[in-house]
Amino acid sequence: MARKKAVLNINIDKEKLEADLDYMSAGLETIIQEDNTGTLNSFSNNNKNDKGFLIDKKSFKKLLNKHNILYDNLKLPEFFYIYIKFSPIVLFKRWIFIISNKDLLKVSQRAHIYEKEFYLLKIKDSFKFIDIVSNIAHEKFLVTLFQRKNIPETTYKFRTSFNKKKELAIYKDYFKSKTSSIVLKQRLEPEKSHDIAVSVIKDANLIKYRISVNRGKKINCSIRVSKSKSKTTIKKSVISDFKSIADYRNEAESIIKQAAGKKLKTNKFANISLGRVNRIPILINLSSKYKNIPISFKISANDQLDIFNEKKVPIKSFRVASNPKSNWLERIS
Repeated sequence: MARKKAVLNINIDKEKLEADLDYMSAGLETIIQEDNTGTLNSFSNNNKNDKGFLIDKKSFKKLLNKHNILYDNLKLPEFFYIYIKFSPIVLFKRWIFIISNKDLLKVSQRAHIYEKEFYLLKIKDSFKFIDIVSNIAHEKFLVTLFQRKNIPETTYKFRTSFNKKKELAIYKDYFKSKTSSIVLKQRLEPEKSHDIAVSVIKDANLIKYRISVNRGKKINCSIRVSKSKSKTTIKKSVISDFKSIADYRNEAESIIKQAAGKKLKTNKFANISLGRVNRIPILINLSSKYKNIPISFKISANDQLDIFNEKKVPIKSFRVASNPKSNWLERIS
């Protein structure tokens, strides 16, 4: 029988919510601009981080979408607190986001408790919001394995716990959200940490493993991670893969020039999206005091974009990034 959903009647202070979202938005923007998920000045207000913010699901997903942060099947409660902490693990220097509705539920609703930890992972040129499914050390191993095309024989050691099925995740495709696991036959206590040693060799298509748990007998296995592409045929749909960064930059500059002189207005997040090129946004991103106002911009001889308010007062200047990370426009002043 399906469990009934807990119904919460919560009134959120809209003014406080907006201030909290601005704080989080500024922190995420710092992470994106500095290309560092552990930059210490992102969330500097320890009082805010510890007390947490009361947020609704819709507003939080809008915040992630605003910064083009990817997420897959993010099933959240309708209302929740989000707490921010810096990872205590030295090798995993990242901000951790704890999402919990525990303090919002009545005693009769405790079966609906939701409490998970998430972090931001940089995959190629995109940031992704990912939940920590076991422990951080294991996730760090999977991230390393995914991000590197080839790995000579290397041994990784970490500690992790197991579910009742005694499954160990040995590979994750973070783009397709697919996980490859093996089922262990040893007697292992669930929820208890165990010592794992993995000797691994990885090329573009195949990963070979030798795995031991608690220094026991080694388990040999391998998985195929992708199929080899034919060298003789190239589909039309992948021809764009052979464009250079200069081609994409020219495309971005063309879109910007077409928008120059048009009447534009910032949204409630104080930004304007001019479109995307190669999945990267062309985003005029201003501070919160400039939300919902008309703006204009002009392009100078050196291709600098100068942004003005309706009184023709300069606000900010941008240029097209030579090597964009999360936005084609990078701030000059």
